[in-house]
Amino acid sequence: MNTIFKTAAILLILALGSCSQEKKIFKTDVITENEKNSITFTPNMDFKKSVDSAFYYFNQDDYKKTLSGEVKLGEDIYSNNNFKVKVILREFPKPDRIDYEILLRTYGKDLRIIDSFVIGSTVKGELCHGYLTNDLNVIRYRKNGTMLAGHINELGKFLIPKE
Repeated sequence: MNTIFKTAAILLILALGSCSQEKKIFKTDVITENEKNSITFTPNMDFKKSVDSAFYYFNQDDYKKTLSGEVKLGEDIYSNNNFKVKVILREFPKPDRIDYEILLRTYGKDLRIIDSFVIGSTVKGELCHGYLTNDLNVIRYRKNGTMLAGHINELGKFLIPKE
């Protein structure tokens, strides 16, 4: 019952938000050519390795994933008095390709990580793409056609129903 209530609340938020001038502030797409997947994102930005400030921007999962690839920092795409949203890129080199995972991550004003959400991925079994709106609604689509809709609350937490 609690899951139904949360899902209904999120859908209501999305429905109300769609009445406003909602605009996509970050978007990912997965492109498949010759049975290989690549990922695109808008707006275009540079991703940089973060060695000196990695302590602030990365969590334990990121450190584990650097053993099999690289984790890079993108730009801030949203900021308010409580938190900011930054884009993180994870790269996983394979013999015949590179798999990518793009995360939206929220940080408090003290640079502590609040929450993370994968918004795009070419990792096998997790193929997905999605977007973040200026109203902080998050939508993600899986390759199998399922959609996941959520919201970032006023504290920077992703309110996403369980898949």
